[in-house]
Amino acid sequence: MPAPRDRRAGDLTSSAVDRRAWCQRIEDGYVVILLFALTQGPVLSLWFHHTGFDLETPATAIRITYLMVQLPALVLLGRRFGPLRSLPTPATALACLAAWMFLSTAWSQARMHTFDEASALVVTTCVGLYLARSIRPERLAALVLVAMQPGLLLSEWASRRSWPAALDFNLDESWWAGIYLNKNSLGPPAAIGAAAGAVLLVQALRRSGGLSSRSGMVVLALVIAYDLRILLLTRSKVSLGALGAAAALAVVLMIVHGLGRRRLALDDGRFAFWTFPVLGAFVSMMIVANEQVSSLFGRASGFTGRDIYWSETWQAFIDRPVLGWGWLAPWHAPTFRDQLPVELLGDTWSHSAYLDVLAGGGVLAGALLLASLWSGWSAAVLELISGRTQGAWSLLLVVFVLIASTQESFLIGNHFLFVLLVAAMCVQPDSNTVVERQLSSDAMSSTMRFAERPSP
Repeated sequence: MPAPRDRRAGDLTSSAVDRRAWCQRIEDGYVVILLFALTQGPVLSLWFHHTGFDLETPATAIRITYLMVQLPALVLLGRRFGPLRSLPTPATALACLAAWMFLSTAWSQARMHTFDEASALVVTTCVGLYLARSIRPERLAALVLVAMQPGLLLSEWASRRSWPAALDFNLDESWWAGIYLNKNSLGPPAAIGAAAGAVLLVQALRRSGGLSSRSGMVVLALVIAYDLRILLLTRSKVSLGALGAAAALAVVLMIVHGLGRRRLALDDGRFAFWTFPVLGAFVSMMIVANEQVSSLFGRASGFTGRDIYWSETWQAFIDRPVLGWGWLAPWHAPTFRDQLPVELLGDTWSHSAYLDVLAGGGVLAGALLLASLWSGWSAAVLELISGRTQGAWSLLLVVFVLIASTQESFLIGNHFLFVLLVAAMCVQPDSNTVVERQLSSDAMSSTMRFAERPSP
């Protein structure tokens, strides 16, 4: 018969496990809400509909909403951060980049705008580190899949009922924008949702299971099909191209690595390291051959006029190459806007995240971004060629965001793509279980202390 002390220890352990399970469910729910909000469409639609689509009035309310949604993640990161020396290289480089952009407020040509945007960049970088530190990649893929669906369902409802700004008109065509107000904003949630579902489906196929497993795979397949349908209805060539390139590149990397390892005794680390310049060369070739690429997607040369934005932003970098204009300041600075062509007046984006970084923070910002992307890419490729399913998820995220950012300014604060990019690049081997081990250790320590007390 077990001693009273043993029974008490067992009851306390069971109670600690139950509390931990409930805490995990609550945190999962929070992450779903966090990612849903940071797709931006729900928050923007909420405030724009509330104010009758007055684009100036809700700016402060929108920023406060984003901050409040991300605040719990900052608190949890503070509790789980650990020593600075435990940060992976991409996290260190990203932290330095965010800090440099915040410092650029001091010399910014649009100081208040830079302060707001740089503060958001710092916060969102920390949120990405929280996800990398707290959630396993495979669990994050499941949470991302769930988080994307409400926005897609609401967007279908809004588009079918022709809500204000829910349809993106161009000549005789209309594209779905839904609650995201722009087709290139609706495209990424649909593409990322489909990618997350595909990774989970592959993972499920690798496992043996019964009827419930087969039912789950059918549900996953239906969700993937729905997300791809929404993506096609947006006709967002940015998201379609980035998703196709990410999937194709993951397959090519696996094939090339397998052939190289058998015939050349290729080292995994060197393979991961040197594939990044190859990716950069490929993307550069696509940009240089813009007429052929644009015609492939049925668009006018210059990536639908983006080359004009790029030319002006590049000139802004040339004018201030050392310190830059301040984070996201050029398109809000009178000295820059006064020189813009008439057709660009009123625009506030360069349509290239990389040019935004160069123009905003100069050569140092560009070097920090390059260091973070190169090291993060190497880590993701190593995960992929190790045969882990979560490696494919990390690589899909990295490639999708890197390619999409050549066409849109996605490396910004308060955006879910930047959060997921940071999370994908900053995952360390065995770091995904840090929180679980810490919680288990705390629970066991507490249990042992109670068990070791003398019985009354």
